[in-house]
Amino acid sequence: MANQIFSPLRFSAFLKKHFYDMRSQLAVCAVIILLLPILFCVGIPALRHCYSYPPYPHLMVADPMWGNEILFFMFFSIVIAAVLGSGFYADLKKKTSRIATLTNPASQLEKFATYFCIYILMFAVLAIAAFFLADAIRVWVYSGTQTPGLKIGYLTPKMLFTMGAAIPKPDNIDPSLADLDLIKSVMVFSMVILLQAVYALGCAVWPKNSFLKTTAFLFAMNMVSGYLLFLGFQTFLTNGAVVPRFDMEANEFTCCIAVISIVLAIVLWVIGYMRFRESEVVERW
Repeated sequence: MANQIFSPLRFSAFLKKHFYDMRSQLAVCAVIILLLPILFCVGIPALRHCYSYPPYPHLMVADPMWGNEILFFMFFSIVIAAVLGSGFYADLKKKTSRIATLTNPASQLEKFATYFCIYILMFAVLAIAAFFLADAIRVWVYSGTQTPGLKIGYLTPKMLFTMGAAIPKPDNIDPSLADLDLIKSVMVFSMVILLQAVYALGCAVWPKNSFLKTTAFLFAMNMVSGYLLFLGFQTFLTNGAVVPRFDMEANEFTCCIAVISIVLAIVLWVIGYMRFRESEVVERW
């Protein structure tokens, strides 16, 4: 009897089938992910004339577009995570595709792994590659047009993934700013992996209009949580000051955020998979 849980051959066949069936939608998503960073990285210097600035000391060691690109990457990653997460179980949205998916002899784990490889791993790699491609095109287009002495160069992976902490800074800049950038980078990537898991879970719960429904749910939950937090401060602190109970270094703080976010994301993915598994109606062969 064939393995009913996970078969590499069956997984490979379903992965190819899903790519073929969704080729138009996947191609559109890929083109959008490729074009948006290019439009930003090439268009913003033309609109803001950032390479015509006077050669201030900080612009002689750091490209004036690096900060803009990092800010764009933060919002770009968050939006892409939410949109692709909300399409994680897109096969369950329409009746015909739902029937075809549920009657397919691949296991639910194989289907889940297929969706994860495409909508999470593949598009994450594509988004990062598209961003560095856009940055390279910016350098190719504007090299030699900047004010003499003004820095123009490629954004390195270390600069990007630390949200600017690794960007060279003049000697008079407070070095503690690098710690803030490091905390910011962990916060952003934690938000990305959590949003992917939350919107994928929302797609499993609400196959139709999952993005809008999950966004509305998150908004309502944040409103209620904020109000409960306000009531908690009002009840237990009254007019007293908040006394810090922990004195953690930046590295310790970022580690705590990363670990909590990863654990919570795994829990949400497991819940989403269990919800998806409930829809199984056929026995495989």
